[in-house]
Amino acid sequence: MFEKLNKLRTEHEKAKARLEEAKAKYEEAEEKLNAELATSILDVVARKDFTPEQLAEHLGVADKEKTASSKSKKKEAKPTKDEDAEPLPFTEDTDARDTGNDGIMEDILNESF
Repeated sequence: MFEKLNKLRTEHEKAKARLEEAKAKYEEAEEKLNAELATSILDVVARKDFTPEQLAEHLGVADKEKTASSKSKKKEAKPTKDEDAEPLPFTEDTDARDTGNDGIMEDILNESF
């Protein structure tokens, strides 16, 4: 009487197991990709003999020394959510944003390869 229902339950469990296996493989591949991406970036930086400070300056993201007046203004003003937020990691989605670097990273990569 419930053969069809039992068959569908069995099929559902098999599909669930395949889905979990695929998720695990996806996460493992993503970790490998991120590790290789980090290694590639570090290799490019090492070839240029940049210190972290020099790289930050070259990319235009170096911390600027804050004047005493700007420090006091910051204490008075409430920080916005954007100021408290951590920067987003580099992903394929973020490389389309205009960062103002005018292709500096592309130039670095092109010079080394």
